[in-house]
Amino acid sequence: MAENIEIQEEDNEEEEGDDKIYGNAETTAQQKHPRKIRSVRRLYRLVGMGLGLLCGVQALLNIGLRLSLYSEWTEEKNNLVHHLDHVQSRYDILTEQKDQCGLNLDHLQSRYNKLIEHDDIKRTLCESHGFTFAGDVCYYIATVEVDWRTWEQSRQYCRDKQSDLIIINSKEKQDFVNTVVKRNQWIWLGLTDTDEEGVWKWVDGTPLTTPTYWLPGEPSNAGEEDCAVFHNGEWNDKSCFEPMCWICERVY
Repeated sequence: MAENIEIQEEDNEEEEGDDKIYGNAETTAQQKHPRKIRSVRRLYRLVGMGLGLLCGVQALLNIGLRLSLYSEWTEEKNNLVHHLDHVQSRYDILTEQKDQCGLNLDHLQSRYNKLIEHDDIKRTLCESHGFTFAGDVCYYIATVEVDWRTWEQSRQYCRDKQSDLIIINSKEKQDFVNTVVKRNQWIWLGLTDTDEEGVWKWVDGTPLTTPTYWLPGEPSNAGEEDCAVFHNGEWNDKSCFEPMCWICERVY
């Protein structure tokens, strides 16, 4: 036991001696190179400050980049929102127009149905009085030779049926008469110049300004020919006292 205590004391004395040696060596180094040591310490501090500065710059750059990206994202988002609002507005307008077209279509369908119904009524009225319904007009076609009458007699017959001699003021009517009249038949028209020679007027008082279908060289007024007739698709003037067929028309 005593030997162990002596050995431990010797070890402690040796460690203390080593500390004294190293401490003396460091003190000696500081005494010999004080400027070098200060330079090294200063360098360490500068390096540390530089690293800190770099970290700060990097942090600022990261913040700036994030702010820039956020700003771009915000602008893009606002643009998308604006575009979406525009698309929604267009959609609402188109929807409104579609609904309006639907209403218009319903209105047109209703009008069409009423016109069909109205045409059926007029057709019934026409046929009940012995007329033929065509092109929204009722016609009484007297093409039997035993019914031939003068122009004035023919007109009076039409008037008795609440109608008048036919007025051809369109190509459609001209074509219609051409289809219902037999070839070589003579048909009185509601056209005359009895009031003033050369001034042809329809029985409703309107002057002859619509397309005409006179035979070449007609009207000639040869022998007091003051009334117009339809013959083989063309017009001619004849004496109002000659007996001919006729066509009455009644517009509802």
